[in-house]
Amino acid sequence: MRAGLLLLTAIVTAAPLRAQTAGGCGSDCANAGTAARDLCFNVTEAARILEARTAIAASGGNPVPGTASTLGMRIASQPRLSLAVRLTGVPVRLPGLERSQTESELGFTTVSFSADLAIGLYGGVTVAPTVGGFGSVDLLASVGQLRLPVSDGLVGNVTSWSGGARLGLLRESFTAPGVSLSAMYRRLSSVGYGDQGLTEGESWFRLDDVSGWSVRATASKRVLGFGLTAGAGRDHYSADAAGRVRDATATGSVLSLRAAELRSARTTFFGNAAVTFVILHAAAELGWQSGASEKAALPTTGRLERAGLYGSLALRVVI
Repeated sequence: MRAGLLLLTAIVTAAPLRAQTAGGCGSDCANAGTAARDLCFNVTEAARILEARTAIAASGGNPVPGTASTLGMRIASQPRLSLAVRLTGVPVRLPGLERSQTESELGFTTVSFSADLAIGLYGGVTVAPTVGGFGSVDLLASVGQLRLPVSDGLVGNVTSWSGGARLGLLRESFTAPGVSLSAMYRRLSSVGYGDQGLTEGESWFRLDDVSGWSVRATASKRVLGFGLTAGAGRDHYSADAAGRVRDATATGSVLSLRAAELRSARTTFFGNAAVTFVILHAAAELGWQSGASEKAALPTTGRLERAGLYGSLALRVVI
């Protein structure tokens, strides 16, 4: 619990990419030609936005769709299982990544399909009549795939996996809501834009070893036949980043964005509504992800600081 609270309150400052010329002479975006400088700023900004938006598409808000309660045990030491399939959509807005379009934006929606597993590990203790589940634990795991539009120059398929645990403070009952804290570690495959040789464009960037910690606090209660859940969380992201920008004003030279660890953090709030059919639960989620709260070292178009919405539909079976 202490680790979860620390993660919820931690602040991570961003480390933007720095640029240097391909010829080896040190330089940053501000020292490039006018068109290349604007494009260089846009690339560093786009990399940070894409890191955060693809990560929230992979994780969503609630790690167990439609509920905050831990699963508990069935009989004796037999754990309960929850298996969900989830479809998540996240709108993305990136700054222009071609010299002639640096004032425009690249807009699209990334869609993620994931399978989420929860296993009841410990049922917790009862602290009062109809008030139980204190200290209960579920193990969490998820695998998924994201689709990005190849036609816009983005990497088309991104896979993800994650693992973690959920700690129950209260299990939902007739008199008590379900309340829990969860933490998950997640990895994504490479994401990026363009081609490294710049044969079909004027910019390229790539994020490798994308990873992050997600911490969530959730509460749920059935109201008028619907299961309603509200939650908040904090996500910390990290990736190895590199990129290139063509500088046509300097006799066709290329700025190479030095590989660096790109780190950022985002806050999210989300709500779920669910209906139950015996052991089948159908859940819908609407969430909000904050923009960058850390101060950027480079000029931005303002898109980096924008918040964004996301939503998902899920079917979950509990046995």
